[in-house]
Amino acid sequence: MSADDSAPDVGPAGRPGRRRGRLASLLRGGRGEGSAAEQHAPAATPVVAPVHGALAGAIAGRRVEVVVGGHERAYADGQAIHLPPGVEGRRALALVAVQAALIAAGSLDERVLRRLVGRRRAASRYLTLEALRAVAVLEDVLPPWIVAEVRAVADLAPAEDPAGSLRRAHDDASVPEAPELLGVLRPSRVLRAGGGEIVEAPDAGGADPLAGEVLRTQLDEVEDEEEADESKILRLLESPIQQDNVVSRLMQELLNAGRSPDAGEADGGSEAPVGSMTTTDRIGEHGQLVDGPPEGLRDAPPPERPWMSVYPEWDHRRGTYRPDHCHVVEMDPAPADEEDRRRLEMPPDVALQRRLARLTMRVERHDRRGDGESLDLRALVDFGVARAAGVTPDERIYSTRARTGRDLGVVVLLDASGSTAEGTASGASVWDEQRRLAASLVEGLEAVGDRVAAYAFRSHGRHDVRFLRLKEFDARFGGAARRRLEDLEPSGFTRLGAAIRHGAHLARTGSGTSRTLLVVVSDGLPYEDGYDERHAEEDVARALAEAADDGVGCVCLSVGSAVDPEAVGRAWRDVSHLCMEEPRALAREVEPLFRTALQAALERSHGSVAAA
Repeated sequence: MSADDSAPDVGPAGRPGRRRGRLASLLRGGRGEGSAAEQHAPAATPVVAPVHGALAGAIAGRRVEVVVGGHERAYADGQAIHLPPGVEGRRALALVAVQAALIAAGSLDERVLRRLVGRRRAASRYLTLEALRAVAVLEDVLPPWIVAEVRAVADLAPAEDPAGSLRRAHDDASVPEAPELLGVLRPSRVLRAGGGEIVEAPDAGGADPLAGEVLRTQLDEVEDEEEADESKILRLLESPIQQDNVVSRLMQELLNAGRSPDAGEADGGSEAPVGSMTTTDRIGEHGQLVDGPPEGLRDAPPPERPWMSVYPEWDHRRGTYRPDHCHVVEMDPAPADEEDRRRLEMPPDVALQRRLARLTMRVERHDRRGDGESLDLRALVDFGVARAAGVTPDERIYSTRARTGRDLGVVVLLDASGSTAEGTASGASVWDEQRRLAASLVEGLEAVGDRVAAYAFRSHGRHDVRFLRLKEFDARFGGAARRRLEDLEPSGFTRLGAAIRHGAHLARTGSGTSRTLLVVVSDGLPYEDGYDERHAEEDVARALAEAADDGVGCVCLSVGSAVDPEAVGRAWRDVSHLCMEEPRALAREVEPLFRTALQAALERSHGSVAAA
């Protein structure tokens, strides 16, 4: 193929020009343009034939290898197109053309693919949308039968760019997953070739606290095909009631369904870094979007889309809000060296899990009961049939309704400020006790089937309130999440009002449940330069009232802290808060504590309680 044929012509609007020639001949197996054979499969062609590499290069605009891989679907890693074994003829040409079109259209943009690692369904929907966009961009180059087959996948208008497809893939569940024709998207295979993520950089004297450290993407823990959805069988086997059951343990071994934090398992998206900070797609009424970092934040990556949440702060002296006052940024914790990682050794708190299991939120119907409030018609019919047939009938013919359903979403917010480094009476640090408490709570909520996310927070001034991702709602609290928790070291300050506002926003918009709870694991005392005493206390109280008005219950859990309880009470007031000596004390108090918080939020959000 000549140099002129190595890439499609590009018109003034960025669309390929009308140059079918060599490319059309390749796709038609050498038949003339416009022939009837265009609608039929060409002669069988081995996948290793030069025509496939020439075709890929012609569409992609650069050299692209075509190789046979072990995957059952075709995919491109940016350097090569991998075809499944045994594919040939028209199918092989179509798969090569689609994957090469994705390369040419910029669909394998690493900045986008980082947000799709481990999210199989979102990645599959993104592939559908990008294939539609790619054939629209390359319509004048690709032959009609390729364009027609791709467009037959879904009757959807393509997005303007990959970022638009990414947003729709995450937000629009009506977008179908990609069929075999489009292959599969494997983000980690593309990212392994290079690229990095913005993570929290260790603070240094004189260094910008927001200057991110660009690291090579850590993808060895995640497979693109893994999905974050939990197996119903796994939930059954890991319920608190059955954890010590011999049959449960045996079946876990047989199914390899255990959840060892050291197993190195994929966490269903938990390794997808949050450095791109897209939380502002779902900003709440108390927050606003900005198009870039505020003045004074040096070396922040230039955003292609909004990436920072901006919240007001309550000024009790003037009796009004300070608008656009606090900037909240989500990022990943800075990874620690293996020898410096502080291991989190703690067995599951079975007592806590059993108490959490009682926090049922939804009424469910239970049929075929020995007694109940109404007759179960199906069971009654079966009773009559069995009796008429001379068979001993099942006398469980009643139905009852009980509050046994899970419908709770929880955000666990861990205070990672420098004040937690102080010691406790037992000799351990407040930080270690808080980490154990947060880990037990997240693990327990996940085990009973609740939706739970976990973040740490600290601040370095009002322009830099950091939310450090530990576990997202759609991820598991497995090895990767635990390592992020182990990597954390306390530093910075506690601008608690902004943290509560953003945490409540995440609980309300990300959990997908009707009842939501924000659990702050902290000494409960807000402090920062210019944010202390009465001003900070009033702002925290106002943020808690805002959360309750939005239906988000709030709880503060302190463990091993020497902070004066009266000082905590001035900020949290009548909002549920508990001071403990050690993490396992939570099991005795968790059920009434959480119920009180949820009930208070329910009443306030319905307007039946006067504002505090």
